[in-house]
This record gives sequence, C-alpha cells and structure tokens, in this order.
Amino acid sequence: MTEDYIGFVCPMCGERYYMPSMIVLCPDFGSAHDGERISIQICGACMDKLITAICLLDSAIQQAN
Repeated sequence: MTEDYIGFVCPMCGERYYMPSMIVLCPDFGSAHDGERISIQICGACMDKLITAICLLDSAIQQAN
C-alpha cells in the first residue's frame, strides 16, 4: 500500500478507502472527446455498481436492436 492512497475518499459515495479502483476512458473517433484520456479513481464498491449498470444498459440496448 502506498502513501498516495491513504485517506482516499471516493468521489461517488464519499466513503474512505485505502486503495481506489481506476477507470480509464479513451474516447475515439465520433466523440467530442476524441483523443483525450480521462482517468477517474473510485472505490471498489462503486466500481462494481458502475460495471453492473453498464452491463444492464448494454443488455437493454442489445434487446432493443
């Protein structure tokens, strides 16, 4: 564990954690943010919620098509 992460506060839920999860977004052609790289640190619990939400959205989109 590094000192950089001691006292990390998740920006989504406000809980304190020792080690954040990292989300890295790299939008591509067609996005207004093409070529940018965005890194976001959140806690593991919020990461799980985000992944579940993305999977549910993807499933709904697949069913609609």
